[in-house]
Amino acid sequence: MKSILKSEPVKFLTVILTTILLTTLIQCTTTSGNEEADSVSADSTGKSGDEVPEGSTVNQENDTGDQSSDPRELLDKMVLAKIGDSNLTIADLLKMPEIYQLLNTSIIPPKVIVYAAEKAGLSVSDEELEAGIKDYTAGFESIDQYYELSYPEYLPMEVREAHLRNRIYEQKIYIKLVHLKYVDEFGEPSEEEIQERYAKNARYRDLMGHQLGVDPQSLTIDDVRDLIVDEIAMEWMSTRAAEMMDKWSAELGIQNYLEYYGGYGDDIPGQSGE
Repeated sequence: MKSILKSEPVKFLTVILTTILLTTLIQCTTTSGNEEADSVSADSTGKSGDEVPEGSTVNQENDTGDQSSDPRELLDKMVLAKIGDSNLTIADLLKMPEIYQLLNTSIIPPKVIVYAAEKAGLSVSDEELEAGIKDYTAGFESIDQYYELSYPEYLPMEVREAHLRNRIYEQKIYIKLVHLKYVDEFGEPSEEEIQERYAKNARYRDLMGHQLGVDPQSLTIDDVRDLIVDEIAMEWMSTRAAEMMDKWSAELGIQNYLEYYGGYGDDIPGQSGE
């Protein structure tokens, strides 16, 4: 069994931390006045009502009694960890080059796909999501063992569960989006093409037999038809992925504000006329 922690610990943890960071930054853009600032203060600690970490001053007023209109000033006051007498803040995190790379290569692209798919009317049902999670963790004795071996022990269970569900959701909805685009261009694969693939590749039966917990030899082409159709569509998309991603991104009009929060830009999110 492959453990995420053992294979890519630094990248994995940075992805998780970056996701949390970006959520906090989005919350910061809505702060104007004491009432909204108090809301950010509660949300930034993870749950409303939790005690603000020692060293954090995000919920404290300045000398004039007003909160700053520049959300960047809050980042230096949001303490993620205390190391001796020093505080590690979200502002410190924004100095990491990995944040910029991950935002553009690992965080934004899946969100673009999900948005494009949902805009096209696609969705993933709870039943499909639960089935996907079951298939994804089938190599483990239990889902609890998967969570134990695949994530750092200090990562809250809620974060582990949300990360797995998001991953499966993104995979499922991407397959549906690819299928939709393939059908729009070529129509459904012909029965002849499906039969030909089935005859040449017995692994379809092995894969489905493993997923369904039945003897692969007892399966028929109808049992694996959807798997074959998805594979045909995915092969077609594999040569067009970059082109389609550029198209979807252009249609959605992505606004990246990380440079602003890092102190390298002047366009305030929500106030720059977009």
